[in-house]
Amino acid sequence: MTCALTFEVSVIIPTFNSEKFLSQAIDSVLGQKDVSLELIIVDAGSKDSTLEIVNNYISCNENIKLVNNYNDMGPAHARSVGVRASNGKYIAFLDSDDIWASSKLSQQLGVMNKNDWKFTYCLYGSDSTNTQCHYSALDEYNYWQAILFRGIATFTVVVHRTLLTEDVMQFYPNKYAEDYLWWLLLIRDGNVPKLVPIYGGCYRKHFNARSVNIIQNLRSINFYLDSIFKLSIFFRCIVFVIYPFDVFLRKIRYRFCILFNNLLDFR
Repeated sequence: MTCALTFEVSVIIPTFNSEKFLSQAIDSVLGQKDVSLELIIVDAGSKDSTLEIVNNYISCNENIKLVNNYNDMGPAHARSVGVRASNGKYIAFLDSDDIWASSKLSQQLGVMNKNDWKFTYCLYGSDSTNTQCHYSALDEYNYWQAILFRGIATFTVVVHRTLLTEDVMQFYPNKYAEDYLWWLLLIRDGNVPKLVPIYGGCYRKHFNARSVNIIQNLRSINFYLDSIFKLSIFFRCIVFVIYPFDVFLRKIRYRFCILFNNLLDFR
């Protein structure tokens, strides 16, 4: 009888027809320094070469596990399936089209262990190698700050697995912004997310990304705030006024940072 391996962190990547970017995402996980990790890839029945890519990596890396999730009901469902199949002390999430910086996990876990933090996130960019520039975020979020300002990016989060209970890992078919729901549920339960001020990596903006579907995201957020968190229509209107304005300001700040640093490099 063999005992299941226990890793410092389990990394969950949901996939579906992800052949275009998946190898870079996996390489960024395997390239993490000084961390004992397992990589769990949860596939929703890909029809392209995704599974071939994954199996090629598995043949060379015993710490990669493939979970076939044929009854997939969206990214949150896939992440919950991955969490249940994991053996790590901490859980980290990465989408199949995003990339981590090589020291992301070691630095983030080092700060978490030093301060006994169980729920953290870090800074990130968008399709940029300029680590001087990043999207801004608060040092921590209370319940109302998390509702108003969505500054916690899923692929930057590391959370202690004990916090991811069945009550937190909720998912609703055809809904978006599932990460927003999870983080709000964790914070409502008294878990304070803390910023680790490092550059964690970059996410890709492309046509098929769920994050660019603003209408679906706003509809889903309204559903969560109404049905789960019982916010009145008055407070929901405030959210929908403040949130886009905050996103606009953070994007402007980021773009000016890129422009300024490019001008310095040019000189």
